[in-house]
Amino acid sequence: MPITEWDDSLALGIEDLDQQHKQLIGYINTIYDAVHSENRQEIVQEMIGNLSKYADEHFALEERYMEESNYPGLDNQKREHKYFIVKLLSLEAEGHDSPAAYAEVINFLMSWLINHVRRTDMQLKNHLRP
Repeated sequence: MPITEWDDSLALGIEDLDQQHKQLIGYINTIYDAVHSENRQEIVQEMIGNLSKYADEHFALEERYMEESNYPGLDNQKREHKYFIVKLLSLEAEGHDSPAAYAEVINFLMSWLINHVRRTDMQLKNHLRP
């Protein structure tokens, strides 16, 4: 059962970014589902690795849109993106196999989805489509 699903409140109206945000939701749901499986540590570590690659690609694309449109919030976005990567690397390095560790990963990703994608990225949408 998914912990979150795509809905229009997450849509930027930029197809490639929206597709990548849907991919993020897929990673979150895979991690959430994995918590109850026997090989949860392996799955979660794999998903965190996938998220790291995802972040590199997604943030580069998102920042390219911002640079090309002279987005005034670019520096703030870059700071938030750097925080995401640093936190993700920290979670990957810890790699603990405990309910608290998995809750931390899920809470971090859900918080990112709500606070960054739904709020911060929406400012980009408003900038591109006034």
